Amino acid sequence: MNKKGMLLTILKTLLMLAILGFFFTLAAPTRFGGRASYVIVTGNSMEPFLHRGDLAILRQTGDYDIGDVVTYHHPRLGRVIHRIVDRSGDNFVLQGDNNGWIDSYQPVVADIAGELLLHIPRAGSVVWGFRTPVGAALLAGVIGVMLFWSFAEDSEPEAESG
Repeated sequence: MNKKGMLLTILKTLLMLAILGFFFTLAAPTRFGGRASYVIVTGNSMEPFLHRGDLAILRQTGDYDIGDVVTYHHPRLGRVIHRIVDRSGDNFVLQGDNNGWIDSYQPVVADIAGELLLHIPRAGSVVWGFRTPVGAALLAGVIGVMLFWSFAEDSEPEAESG
């Protein structure tokens, strides 16, 4: 490989690492030291804003205000994604956009998994598909083919110029 090709390869690698670093900083899961959580919407209480099967990306901030959409841990129901409509001391009052009632449970900051950073319509349904054995095998196969082609292209002999 000539110097120009080597420099181009190094620049591509550095650019890819910078992009990965940016996305890791923005959306790294809490399990890997980040501040993001991922939730698949399973109900209709936040319609028309969020729909069943949407993927919600949350970010822990510790500073939540009225109007924020947050996910909190309900002791009986598990994770619930609703909007903060009021505060009562240290507790938050929440309600689903599509609900005519206020949530009976009023979480504190420690109960909140994060504030909605981004939602991707229908992406949660795709993620659920990859959580099945067939979906996981399909994903592994696609990644394997991509890696094979990537290494196959890199191992082609270069023609000598002269």
